[in-house]
Amino acid sequence: MRTSRPTGAATSWCASSARGSSSRGRGPATSTSSWTHATCPTPTPGPPEQASPTAGTGHRAACAHIAYRYAASHGPVSAEDLARWTTLPKTQAARALEDAVELGEEQAPAAVNAAGEPAGPRVPLVRAVAEGGTRGGLRPLGPGESAPKTGLLYMRADLPDMLSAHRGAAQATHFLGSFDELHVGYKDRSCLTDDDGERLICPASNGMFRPILVDRGRLVAVRPVGEGLLWKGGAAPSARVQRDVNRAVSRMEQRLAG
Repeated sequence: MRTSRPTGAATSWCASSARGSSSRGRGPATSTSSWTHATCPTPTPGPPEQASPTAGTGHRAACAHIAYRYAASHGPVSAEDLARWTTLPKTQAARALEDAVELGEEQAPAAVNAAGEPAGPRVPLVRAVAEGGTRGGLRPLGPGESAPKTGLLYMRADLPDMLSAHRGAAQATHFLGSFDELHVGYKDRSCLTDDDGERLICPASNGMFRPILVDRGRLVAVRPVGEGLLWKGGAAPSARVQRDVNRAVSRMEQRLAG
C-alpha cells in the first residue's frame, strides 16, 4: 500500500482534469492516454546557462518545463516518478522539479488553449509531504520549511481545492485503456493497486497491459480483449461495484460504437 501519496488516484484525476486531459481517471474514461511520453533533449556543448535555470532554451530549462507540466497534471509526484516517466537520472529529475517550482513562481503570460484563447496564468507548484499513512493527507511545506530527505512530493498549489470540488468524479468507476497514465504515469503505483493487481494488468511482465477498471481510485478488474471481465481477487467485491463496472463498460462500448 502506498504511503507516500495517500490520495494519489483522486488527486491526480483533479490535477489532470484542469488541463483537459482524459486519462489518469479524469473526466469520461477513454481508451487512450492523452499524454505522450517525453524525454529531455541531450545536452550539447554551448554557451553557459542563463542566470535563471528556467530561462532560455537549454537542457536544464527544457527539463524544468517538462517537470512543471508533469507535476501540474500528475501531482502529487516524486523525483522517482518523474525519472521513470522521462528516463532522466533521479538527480536530474529532482533538480528539474525544484526548477519547476521556480518556474511556477515566475510571472508568465497567460497560457493559450487549443482554440488560441487565453487559458489563464501559470499555476504555481508547491512542495508537499504525506502524513497519516494511507488514509492521511497531503501537507504543503511552508515558506522556508526544510524539505525531508525522503518522501518529498510536488503538486499544483490548488490541488486540495480541486480535489474537494471534484471528489465525486475522482472516486467514480472508470474503464480505462491499456497504458493509461493513471497506471503507467508513475513509478510508485501502489495508490492504484498492489502486486497482485500488477500481475493481473500485465501477467507476462512483458509490457503488454490490459485495459483496467478502477473504482474509488483502486483497481477492481481488467478486461482483456475477447476475454471479458477478470476481477481482482476472483470476484466482484460487491454488488454495487459489479453494477458500476458493467455500466462503465457499457458506456465505453457505446462510445466506441459511435
